[in-house]
Amino acid sequence: MKTSSFYLAVAIVIACCCIPISSGATKCHWGYMPIASSCFLFISSRLTWEEARQQCENVGAHLAVLDTVSKRDSVINFVKNQGAADPYYWLDGREPWDDGRWIWFSRKTPVDQNLWLPGEPNEYNSRQEGCMHIWEKNNQFGINDTPCRFSNPFICEIDIDGNWGDWTTWSTCSATCGSQSRRSRTRVCDNPAPVSAGKPCPGDNRQTEFCFPGECPVDGVWSVWTHWSTCSKTCGQGNRTRHRACNSPPPTNGGKDCPGQLVEVETCSGPPCTAKLCPDLFIEVTDSLCLYISDPKTEAYNYFLSMKACASLSPLSRLMTMRNKYEYQNMVRFLPTAAEYWIGDDTTSSSNARTKLGSGSFGIWAAGYPSSRSLTGCVELSGKSGAFLWQDAPCWERKPFICELRPKDTLAPVVG
Repeated sequence: MKTSSFYLAVAIVIACCCIPISSGATKCHWGYMPIASSCFLFISSRLTWEEARQQCENVGAHLAVLDTVSKRDSVINFVKNQGAADPYYWLDGREPWDDGRWIWFSRKTPVDQNLWLPGEPNEYNSRQEGCMHIWEKNNQFGINDTPCRFSNPFICEIDIDGNWGDWTTWSTCSATCGSQSRRSRTRVCDNPAPVSAGKPCPGDNRQTEFCFPGECPVDGVWSVWTHWSTCSKTCGQGNRTRHRACNSPPPTNGGKDCPGQLVEVETCSGPPCTAKLCPDLFIEVTDSLCLYISDPKTEAYNYFLSMKACASLSPLSRLMTMRNKYEYQNMVRFLPTAAEYWIGDDTTSSSNARTKLGSGSFGIWAAGYPSSRSLTGCVELSGKSGAFLWQDAPCWERKPFICELRPKDTLAPVVG
């Protein structure tokens, strides 16, 4: 077929703003146009086929291989849309043996007959048309054969080997806890993806390794209950308790605590309580005498306030008046040494210390007491000499005190 009688050296310059490329488009080297998942460089310089082939090889490429109908049509449509005045680009097709067998020269693979224009290749006028180019006749574009010595623009195509992208992060273990399991990660051959006859990425796109997710959570389980404690009361109604521990097993590895209570309480009953002589706060000194002994650190008053303090404990309580040696001996067992306490009830409102101890009272005075000094008309029990003896002292001095209560004199014993 006769080639055109004119050529214009037109370089096709492709700017990114002219042809939109989606984010998933083939990634090509600078200057190459991504078309049909391949990368093409359109050269307007007019060279022979062999010169064009060499020029492509010099830049690591080869003449364009349009070996499928879709790829052929995509490139031809691009050429048509560019409106180039000289669209007769050399392609990679060649008839090296002049016997009608056409191959893609760079790949040494046969050319499909369906790729040619109708009636081609035809060795027009026996011109040894052994090279392939894009041809246009009557606005119909296609692939045609033509003499290799002619000068045409040409299209270089570059084959890009694939390269792996980064690995993804490792997946979670296939088991959530306990035994050894597996996890995996993947990568994609897209950095760049292989283009045209470029090699695929070597190796696997998936890695797997063993992993251990950790011990499984263990929920806590209660131990057995302890035996019931003794009753809180030796008589009447009280309480008793029993315990258990969250240790059979204890919660581990984030396991749940044991549900329910750690301590259990229930009521218990003893024998009926017998009557007791003294109310709360009082000490039973003898079978007929109850005493309240104030704390020297917190309850120290003058004589008259001490009397009122005794009366506030019980209507029948008053400052201590000892009746006999038996009461005295049992009382001093509860007193700390070197203490001084107000005793002796002021039943007569007398200033005489003797009368404050009551008529007929037992007495054990310290030597030189009671004194004849004025303003010393109140009685104290002093242990400073090593034995608790009576002394008279000024009534305004602040001292602890001893209150007595004699329930058998006027009332029935206290119960509870």
